[in-house]
Amino acid sequence: MKEKAVLKLRQIQPGIARLLGLKAKINNMEPLFSPIKERQYFKFTLQHEDTHCESMLDVVTWLESEWVERDTLAWQDIDSFYLGYLFGIKVPTLSIPVLAKRIYQVKDIRIVSGTEIAEEKIRIPSPVGELLFEDIPQAMLPVNVFIPPRALKIPLKFILGTSLIKFARLVCVSCGDLLLLQQHNPHVYVADKRAFGFNLSEEGIMIDEEDEDIAEDDEEIEENMEDIDNREEDDSSIDNTNALISEESPVKFDRNKINLKISFLLQQQNMTLEEISHLHTGSLVPLLPEAEKKIIVTVNNQRYAKGELIQIGDQLAVEITEIYFEKDK
Repeated sequence: MKEKAVLKLRQIQPGIARLLGLKAKINNMEPLFSPIKERQYFKFTLQHEDTHCESMLDVVTWLESEWVERDTLAWQDIDSFYLGYLFGIKVPTLSIPVLAKRIYQVKDIRIVSGTEIAEEKIRIPSPVGELLFEDIPQAMLPVNVFIPPRALKIPLKFILGTSLIKFARLVCVSCGDLLLLQQHNPHVYVADKRAFGFNLSEEGIMIDEEDEDIAEDDEEIEENMEDIDNREEDDSSIDNTNALISEESPVKFDRNKINLKISFLLQQQNMTLEEISHLHTGSLVPLLPEAEKKIIVTVNNQRYAKGELIQIGDQLAVEITEIYFEKDK
């Protein structure tokens, strides 16, 4: 018997989860680090105006970076008070490149043993060596690139019209076939919201007011499809007596009778909210080169085919030039 799949979740302590969250906000942050018990650490406060936090630095690491020419230092023989005083003289202020660009005052310096440091720390590179943090205030985190809301890019879809088609007929569509635009109702979708109407002119796409009768026109298409269904059933030579289904017989679902909505996409482009807010009746949007040969046919909001827009008398249609699902196969 096949085993049932179950979710296997990793367990993370709240403190570690907090550190990992901070790590995600600082790209150059080193992995979490457990202080070495045998080492001594400078422990001090970093302060900038009202922002402050505690940090630590390995004593040997700092001494080796400060006096590179010395291979070994007998710092153990130096009084801890004097060692802290020396560090304060050499490092009165500190700038940490991967954090917010500020100059921090180094205060309240003391020396602690690695045995006094229990938890894992955040390890961040600095000019004086790798600093250890238990926590980092929000004000010290790097400021990410801020995109003003009005500068966000939003997709606009310019839809020429729609049609309804039976599933049985859709699967028979091939390259060279024509799909009529049963409802020619040019409109613009901003993200997923229907926002404007539009007309085509020699200058490009001219924004127009949304047609209030579009919803009624869509309902009319569906009613026409139902009339076609009814006529097809009336013309069929099915023996109604034999077609009766008993209560015990399962009801079979006929997918061929499903009505699918086709949309004809003229073009799609991104605009900022700032640009969209300036669109009004009469606004012009450039038409992409050879847009009439790049009509995207979507079925239930999924890309189905590409084709060329043509005119047949007073009606518009799209001649299919490529069917995407065939290419996937």
